[in-house]
Amino acid sequence: MSKHLQELEKKFSGGVVDLNDFQKGDVIGVGGFGKVYKAIYKPTREICAIKELANTDHLTEEIISEYRHEIEIVAKCRYSFVLSIYGFTIKPPLAIVMPFLENGSLYNYTRKHHYVSRLNPTQNTLIAMGIAYGMMRLHAHKIIHRDLKSLNILLDSKFLPFICDFGIARTSSKREKKSEEMTKDIGSTYWMAPEQMASSNYDEKVDVYSYGMILYEMLAHKMPFEGKPPLGVAIKVQQGGRPKIPSGNHQITKLMAQCWHQNPKKRPSFKQIFEKFQKRKVMFDETETKAMKVLVKMIEDTEKKA
Repeated sequence: MSKHLQELEKKFSGGVVDLNDFQKGDVIGVGGFGKVYKAIYKPTREICAIKELANTDHLTEEIISEYRHEIEIVAKCRYSFVLSIYGFTIKPPLAIVMPFLENGSLYNYTRKHHYVSRLNPTQNTLIAMGIAYGMMRLHAHKIIHRDLKSLNILLDSKFLPFICDFGIARTSSKREKKSEEMTKDIGSTYWMAPEQMASSNYDEKVDVYSYGMILYEMLAHKMPFEGKPPLGVAIKVQQGGRPKIPSGNHQITKLMAQCWHQNPKKRPSFKQIFEKFQKRKVMFDETETKAMKVLVKMIEDTEKKA
C-alpha cells in the first residue's frame, strides 16, 4: 500500500469505507479525475455521491498524493459552504464518498439554453455570499483552491452553494513557498488569473479573480470567453483582456471588475467581499434583502455551534 494511503488510514481510520456497502447508480459527473456516481449507502439507504478515480489500479504516487491532499483539506475544513466528505477508500478503486446535492453544479444554471430554470436574483445573491464566506474561511487557513469555477460549486436543495474539488488546492505558508513553488498552469484557463498562467509565484488572490469570473457567468449566463480557444484566452488575459461586462446590476459588475483586476494587490479579499454582502452594500438587482439577513444569521448560528 502506498505511504500516502497508509498515512490516511492512520490519520482518519474512522473515515475508511468499503465500496461494497454502496450501491452505485447513474454517472452524474465526469472529469479528468474519473467519474462521480449517485449512490445509496446500503445499511441506511441514504443517498450520496461517490467520486471514483479513473484507472486506480495504475495510479502514480503524484495522483495518490493529490487524493490524500484533497481528503486532508476537506477533513480539516468543516465550514459552511465547503462540501464535506462521508468517507474514503484506501484500496482500489480509490474513491471519496460525499453528500449528494440534488441541484448539481452552478455551471448548469449559468447557461442560456440549459434544461434547468434560471436562478432568481435572490438565489444568485445568496450563492455569491455563500461562496465568498466559504472562501474567506479557507483563505483564513492559508488554503488556496486554485481551480475555483462554477463547475466546482454544487447547489443543495435550497440552492445554497458548496465549494468542492480540492485536489489541486495548496496551502500558502511561507515555508511551503520557500521549499516548493506552486505549480503553474493548474486549473481551468477560462477562470484562471493572469499571474497563475504566467508564473509559479502567486497567492490567494488567484481565487478572487476566479470568483470574479463566476460572477460574470451568473450575470451573462455563459462561460467567460465562451467559444474562444484556451491559448488565445491565456494570451488575452495576460494582456489585460476581460469578457465584456454585461449591462445592469451595477453593484455586482463593480465588484466583478474589482475581483478580476490585473494587479492582484488591488483585488479585494474574500473577507472584504463577504462584508460587502453582509452589510448589504452589494447584491444582484431585485434581491430580497430579508433573505440575506437570514443567511447571515444562519452562518452566525453555525459558527456558535462549531
